[in-house]
Amino acid sequence: MNLLIVNDDVIAVAGMTSGIDWKKYGIDGEAYCACDASQAISILESHVVDIILCDIEMPGKNGIELVRHVRSSFSDIECLFLTCHAKFEYAREAISLGCTEYILAPAPYEVIADAVRSAAERVIKRQEQERLRRYGGQWLNEQTENAKLIQGDVRSPGDIVPGVETYVLANLSASDLSVNGLAERFFLNEDHLSRLFKRAKGISLHRFIIESRLELATRLLKDPGLSTMAISVRCGYSNYSNFVSLFKRYYGCTPTQYRKEKQI
Repeated sequence: MNLLIVNDDVIAVAGMTSGIDWKKYGIDGEAYCACDASQAISILESHVVDIILCDIEMPGKNGIELVRHVRSSFSDIECLFLTCHAKFEYAREAISLGCTEYILAPAPYEVIADAVRSAAERVIKRQEQERLRRYGGQWLNEQTENAKLIQGDVRSPGDIVPGVETYVLANLSASDLSVNGLAERFFLNEDHLSRLFKRAKGISLHRFIIESRLELATRLLKDPGLSTMAISVRCGYSNYSNFVSLFKRYYGCTPTQYRKEKQI
């Protein structure tokens, strides 16, 4: 995930690049900097950029004109404005260009970083949806349909566990996947479902969900085109820090270290 900061205020840019640990907010690639629209366009044409954090008043083309150019040539880039101008006309134009944030400067670094993190999450979800559509959509749809069929045919305890297992494996990316949610879906008491699953599989349902997600993560780490943050979302963990902590607890290293140590 790469970020481009466009601002002619050198001091402000230096402060953001040194004062914010961008990796904590989803920018696990590069944080490029440009002092005007011309330099920004040059960077866009030679590097992959996912998010632009842009000022409005700059020499030459202003930020509105730059984003208008971006929309015509790089439509998938998330654009955010960081400006001291509170003019309604600017804000209205930003909205019409699909900008998701209009931050008034000066703003705390935490506010800026959180806006970038939200943009990064939107990029990841969009990329993952496209990846699934192109490569895994058919498989995922088949698994989901199988889960629905099994769920609809549940009649005895012997049918319940396979149905739950299939449903879990087909919905690992769902952030709300839980024992309680499964119990409601299969019209069972939560404790009763947990006992049935533990008796049949020799592992608690809660642990099965975690281990299945982490196993999926190790498989996705084989794809160098997927960032660890994208993998976190794909495995149902919207909180990246929690994902890293849990992965380290199970495998003794972070996802990034695992990828390097396994020489994937």
